[in-house]
Parts: sequence; structure tokens; C-alpha cells
Amino acid sequence: MMDTIRNKLDDRGVSPVIGVILMVAITVILAAVIGSFVLGMGENVSEPAQASIGFEEKNSTAVTINHNGGDSLENATVNARVDGDSHTFSELNLDPGQSQTINASEFDTTPTFSDSEVEFIVTKDSQTVGTGTVEFSS
Repeated sequence: MMDTIRNKLDDRGVSPVIGVILMVAITVILAAVIGSFVLGMGENVSEPAQASIGFEEKNSTAVTINHNGGDSLENATVNARVDGDSHTFSELNLDPGQSQTINASEFDTTPTFSDSEVEFIVTKDSQTVGTGTVEFSS
């Protein structure tokens, strides 16, 4: 009879302890979730720039880049690929509706545009914003 009474007394203490542990766990999880929303931990993700870009031959040594719409481009980079070689122009600043002409001499190494098919790639923050190919004549 004494064993039965002890078992009942031992079992009564288990349930409140488990309940307290569960309540503390739920409180900690809720605090973490609410804290992450309040502190804005998920807001640091930046979206890449989106723009409609057009390219056209200005003359045999220059290309005009047209910003047809989308996000403004500040300090964007233009890469020109000619015959497997890549050439970089690093200071493209365009708002929608604007255009900018870049001469071959303004690239880091001077490409030869005449009589070539040139692929242009505009990037901002390491994200490709626009690409195009221009067939240059002599």
C-alpha cells in the first residue's frame, strides 16, 4: 500500500514540470520570432536593378546606350565583348529616358568596334541589368 501512495505522489510532480518546460520553450520561440520581425532581420535583402536597355551604333568607334525604362542606373558597369576579349567601362549613370554615348577609348582597354559584332552587358551590383549585340560597320 505504501508503494502505491509513493507512485501516485511521484507521478503528480512530473506533469507540472513538463508543463513549465513547455511554457518556457514556447515563450522563448515567440520572443525570437517577434524579435526578428521588430528588428527587421529579413529586410536586408536587396533586389537587383531592373531596366530596359537598348544599344545602337553611334559610329565605328562609339556605342549609344539608351535607358528605355525601369530603375535608375548609378555607377553601373558596361562590358563589351569583342572577338572573345572583354573590355570594361565603369561609370554608366542613366535615368529612364536618358542615353549615353561611350567611345571605345573610354573603356579600360580600347576595343576595336569597326567591322565587329560586339556584345554589351550592363551590370549593377554584380547583377546583369541588360544585354545586347551591335553589328558595327567600318
